[in-house]
Amino acid sequence: MTIRPETTRHRCLSPPPESAHHVRRHRLSGWINSPLPSAVIATAPAWVGKTTLLREWHDRLKELGVTTLWVSAKELAEERTSLTEILLPSLDTTESTRKLRRKTPIERNSSLEACTALLQNTARIALLIDDAPSLPQSMQSELSALIRHSSESCLFVLSSRGDLPANLSAIWAHGRSLSFTEHDIALDIDEVDSMADAAGAGLTRHDCETLLDKTGGWVGAVKVTLDANASSRTNGERPLESLRRTQSVLFRVIEDATLEKLPRATLKFLEEISILETLTVSSCGAVSDAHDSDTHLQTFKKIGGFIREDHAKPDTYRLNPLLRELLNRRLQSRPSAVKNLLHERASRWYADNGSIADALDHS
Repeated sequence: MTIRPETTRHRCLSPPPESAHHVRRHRLSGWINSPLPSAVIATAPAWVGKTTLLREWHDRLKELGVTTLWVSAKELAEERTSLTEILLPSLDTTESTRKLRRKTPIERNSSLEACTALLQNTARIALLIDDAPSLPQSMQSELSALIRHSSESCLFVLSSRGDLPANLSAIWAHGRSLSFTEHDIALDIDEVDSMADAAGAGLTRHDCETLLDKTGGWVGAVKVTLDANASSRTNGERPLESLRRTQSVLFRVIEDATLEKLPRATLKFLEEISILETLTVSSCGAVSDAHDSDTHLQTFKKIGGFIREDHAKPDTYRLNPLLRELLNRRLQSRPSAVKNLLHERASRWYADNGSIADALDHS
C-alpha cells in the first residue's frame, strides 16, 4: 500500500521559542560551516543550555538549506504511536521527498521502512532530538534503527543529560561524530558578559568574572542571577548578592536533577569528597570511606551530574562550584569528628603527593 500519512503536525516537532537574554554561541557552531558530520551529541546536566544550543543549530542549518526536523523527546513520553509515524508527515512534505514519491511511490510494511527510505533519499537532512533518552524504549529502538540504516549524509543531533542509553549507542558508529560535553557548553567569560548586556545588567568585567567563577559557567545559574539582579538593581544589589539570594532555587534544581537520583552510598561519597577542589580516583579514595571511588564518580557522570573533566589534568575532575557548596552544607550535619577525619586524610594525601600548600589548607 502507498503511504498516505496524516498531515497533522505533532506538537513535539516545533522548536521551543528563543529564551530571554539568549546569546549566540558562535564558538559552538563552527562545525556547521564545515562539511557536516553524521552525528552530533551534546551531553550536559540540567539548565546548561542544551535545548537553546540545539535550537540555534537547528536555525543555522535551516538557513543553509538543510532540511531540519526537530523532536522534543519529553513531549512523547506518553505517546502510544511510533516515532516514525510522527516524523513521516514532516518528511513527506519536503520538495525532495515529493519528487521521490512521484518517481517511485513507496510501498511499505511499516512506517519505519518508509521513514528510512525517505531519509536515504533526501540530500541534506538533519534530525535534532532534544533530550533523546526521554524517548520511550520503543521509540529509542526505532531511532536506533533509523541511525543504523540511514546514509552518512543524514545528520543526527541528540542531546542528553547523561550518557546515552545502550539503545542509542548506534549513533557512535554513524560516520564522523562530534561530541560536546558540559566543559564545552558551559559559558565562557565573553558569553557571561554578553548575557549581562542582553539583560541590561551593566556588569563590570570583574563582576562577570566573579559570576563565572561562582557558577562554573552554568547557564541556568547565570540567567537566574541576572534576572534576580534586574529586579533589585534599584537597590544597588551586586551580582554576588543576587546569586546568594537565589541559591535555594539553584540548590533545588541540583537536588531534583541529580542528587535525588543517586544511590545513598554515592551521595555520601560526594559529600565526603566535596572538601577537595580537584578530584582523582586516588585522592577521593584516600579521603572517603568508600572503596570504589571510580564507580561512584562514573555513576554521577552517567546520570548527568554537575561534574566535568579537567582537560588540563588527565583523569582529574571538578565539581560545579554551586554543587560543591551544597554538598559542603550537607556535610556540616555530620559529627565534628567525621569532618576532622576527612580533612586529616586530605592533608595527608596532599602531603604524600607533594602539594604542601593544599596539605596545609586541610590541616
